[in-house]
Amino acid sequence: MANLKTLASDSLVYGVSNVLGRFISYLLVPIHTFGLDVAGGEYGIITNIYAYTGVVLLVLVCGMETTYFNFVNKKEWNPNDVFATALAIVGTLCVIFLSLMFVTIDRVAPLMGYGDHHDYVLYMSIVTAMDALQAIAFTRMRQMKRSWRYAGFKLMYIFMSVILNTVFYIVLPYMATHFPSMGDMTPTAAQAFYSNLACTSIVSIAMWRDFLPHGGKVNRPLLRKMLFYTFPMLLVALGGQMTLSFDKIFFPKLYAGDDGTAQLGIYGACVKIASFMTLATTAYRLALEPLVFGNGKNGDKEDPQFLAKGTTAFVALLLVFFLGIMSWMDVLRRFIAPGYWEGIGVIWIVMLADIFYAIFFNFSFWYKKDAENPYWGALFSLVALALIAIINYMFVPRYSYYACAWACVVSWGVAMVLSYAIGTAKGHLKMPVGRLLLYGATAGAALALILNMPQSWSSWIRISLGTTLTLAFAAFAATREGLLAPIMKRLRH
Repeated sequence: MANLKTLASDSLVYGVSNVLGRFISYLLVPIHTFGLDVAGGEYGIITNIYAYTGVVLLVLVCGMETTYFNFVNKKEWNPNDVFATALAIVGTLCVIFLSLMFVTIDRVAPLMGYGDHHDYVLYMSIVTAMDALQAIAFTRMRQMKRSWRYAGFKLMYIFMSVILNTVFYIVLPYMATHFPSMGDMTPTAAQAFYSNLACTSIVSIAMWRDFLPHGGKVNRPLLRKMLFYTFPMLLVALGGQMTLSFDKIFFPKLYAGDDGTAQLGIYGACVKIASFMTLATTAYRLALEPLVFGNGKNGDKEDPQFLAKGTTAFVALLLVFFLGIMSWMDVLRRFIAPGYWEGIGVIWIVMLADIFYAIFFNFSFWYKKDAENPYWGALFSLVALALIAIINYMFVPRYSYYACAWACVVSWGVAMVLSYAIGTAKGHLKMPVGRLLLYGATAGAALALILNMPQSWSSWIRISLGTTLTLAFAAFAATREGLLAPIMKRLRH
């Protein structure tokens, strides 16, 4: 049970920091949506550019996080050499990327639709390069079990970001209305990018010790092996990120109306509410990855049932989050400006896609740990990407962002099933499918009741009934997982 306890304790640290951090960063959503008029499409610009940066970040990191974990615990390599080599690879890619961006900005910015705002593209390019270098340093913190240091830097960035955005989007416009001599302080998307650049730069400077190789050096034989291993990981990560970002990048180009950025802003704001679902996934991944790739013999992680046990409990937790968010939607929607509420109906669909993606990630370790199998992940991600591209191309012009949401459900659902089927056939996965389907069906029934409560009922009645259903499902899952009896025993004593 040692590794399961480690997974639980590390998940708690990462979970608390990520829940707190995500909640604080979520304050940016009302700051931006109340500060930016939906019709102007400025929030759509923010959504669009951050979708681009998400893809570029994956290319710059190039799967090196997983690659680092795979090599750092191998006895034949010095851990400091592994870190120095990983940092050199990512650093070289960052230098090449930034050089190309500065040389070709006059062509790239208009191609992205920002011919009048080259600064948006340049600033976010610099931010993305710094984020890529930070990603390797944060990966080392996780491997060395420095979860509190990891959490400290993450929260440092988030606090500064909220403060700066509050100044730009609330304080300065408010002051300008009372002191006209300050000039026009109407906020735009630009302030979000300026804030990001400032905060990322400060955190990078504060982390300078974490970029030191600590006696390590670039090892050429290791470099070749890491590049060979990381290429399929890059394809997996890139396919996954493109699947997550495709709709936000191409929506303005596919949407039939002339208010594409405004509609994208509505979709992006609602996706932010759905992103609460990713809190559990992030915490679980950050704790599980170093454990699965770590050394040690005869631990729980060597037990073929280890991943299966974790998966069932994880899926149950995701479904509790899912039902809880939907139960409190009458409250949560108030965190975005009323002009964005027309997209609320898409939230449960996006969260369903997030659940499929989380399960797909959980199945992914069978090919990540085996050097003969890493290209399977690339295949699954490329299949998902092809599906989401086809569905978006065919249906976005007619069904707007609802087509985007359902495309994510279909693509990650297919990838999940393919990974399970092939992993099981190869003998790497042994999942309690019956129990997982039972949880899914039970949560689906509860969701149907929540969604079909009459709007004429009071919000607090709907919230109370939804919360009751959520707690009932949580108790049911806890009983099935053998967790309820120990909890009740402790309460009695």
